[in-house]
Amino acid sequence: GSTEIPGGYEEGTWTPVIKTGQPSFGTTVTLTGGTQIFQYTKVGNICTINFSISVSTASAPSGDEIKIEGFPFTCKTGTQFSPGTPILIHSSGLDISADSVVAIIPGQSYALVMSHAGAGYGFTNASSSGASYISFGLTYLTA
Repeated sequence: GSTEIPGGYEEGTWTPVIKTGQPSFGTTVTLTGGTQIFQYTKVGNICTINFSISVSTASAPSGDEIKIEGFPFTCKTGTQFSPGTPILIHSSGLDISADSVVAIIPGQSYALVMSHAGAGYGFTNASSSGASYISFGLTYLTA
């Protein structure tokens, strides 16, 4: 017989928006050049996203905390932070703590870049003039 997955199966792309300038996160970071891959797979109420960029330049943001908006589905309310894989970084100007992870916020469709200390951490002195890449994965329960 066949097996049906409650909630179905879906895959596609998503469009992240990277912001800085805590507490309002009013500054959008512009990435240019290189390759940008943003994919997701949703099975039932479990969503896995992939974020991979290789850029030649990044606008200089204000503030030092990063918020990534535009996740394809809202995270389930009442869950704990859903940390992703550690961020893979090679930087020529994008200054991100090497021990950072991305954590989606319960009840929201955005995540914060978190350092080992649990505080938001992000771009400091980001005005990239050389090749940089950032890559991570994240699995979370959807609302």
